[in-house]
Amino acid sequence: MRLMFALAGVSFEEFNDPAKIAPLLDRGATIGSYGMSAFPAFAVPLVVSPEGEVLSQTTAIMAFLGKRLGYYPESEIDQFHALQIACSVADFHAEGRACFHPVENLASYHDQVEEADKAAKKFSETRLLVWLNHFNHILESNPTRSGFCVGNHLTYCDVTVFYVLLAAEAQFPLAWSGADLSAIKSFMERIKALPAISAHLNSPDAKPFAGNSMM
Repeated sequence: MRLMFALAGVSFEEFNDPAKIAPLLDRGATIGSYGMSAFPAFAVPLVVSPEGEVLSQTTAIMAFLGKRLGYYPESEIDQFHALQIACSVADFHAEGRACFHPVENLASYHDQVEEADKAAKKFSETRLLVWLNHFNHILESNPTRSGFCVGNHLTYCDVTVFYVLLAAEAQFPLAWSGADLSAIKSFMERIKALPAISAHLNSPDAKPFAGNSMM
């Protein structure tokens, strides 16, 4: 989401104060509200629009920002393919994160290190490459040969794919070395070279990855 704002040159206010976040969340059938919004949002991340509407779920937020900020596919089928890809990114991220929390999903990696290290090793040797090859194939299969996931210009799903691949590369660097992922590698270099992306990644606003999960 920070990358989307950076791309569009749009300023935003980030708040992490629980006292501000709590009223936006739906807990125990009590709907949080903020401004005009009364639609239930289960958990962070959240975005609050200038009109006061609250939206949660990363995939939904990215599609919303893509539409609002000019990074949305043009044709109907590209719009649904972009949504498909964004949903696959969410599945990939969930699977990658889960192997670091194999005993208790909500517990810290540090509370289950032995089991997590085994699960992460298995994931890096099996499912990780299945996912990476899938995203590589998506890029190769775009009939426009634009180097983007869908259509001939950058959209929100490219940003989503780029970010999850950054996380996977940071967490599993060795898995990339032996695989033929030329489309992914070209894609990553192209996106990193965009001035707005490069500036963001080299700024204090770019949060470091945890180092013990895909987040």
